[in-house]
Amino acid sequence: MRTIGRQRFPYLSKKEKEIVELFIQAGVKRNVAQALMYLNSVDEAASREIERGADLRQPEVSTALQYISQQKWVQTREARYESRGRPIRFYKLAIPINDILNTIIQMKKDAVQQQIEIIEEIRERISA
Repeated sequence: MRTIGRQRFPYLSKKEKEIVELFIQAGVKRNVAQALMYLNSVDEAASREIERGADLRQPEVSTALQYISQQKWVQTREARYESRGRPIRFYKLAIPINDILNTIIQMKKDAVQQQIEIIEEIRERISA
């Protein structure tokens, strides 16, 4: 736990940071990897908590959450505090992290297969 002001929130551990580096080596964008690891470590979090806990800037959190949302890996809920101001969005993983990893594996396999097909077409055109 780390304290900023009056708020206490979890932050990425050394092990989680090492896992983020593995995500990056696998071709996952850094901000997405950090947001995923942060969301995996909490029940739910507001974007501000993700920003602080995952050590990201606000635009990086927005970009990461947009991508994660498009993949349907996250659920969102809104809450108002004291009926003032804009509602705060809270995020949590919609599916287990292992299912997300399986999806990433399939995406990588599909991309490699597509590249192989392009190389094979190049070979055919050269031979023709």
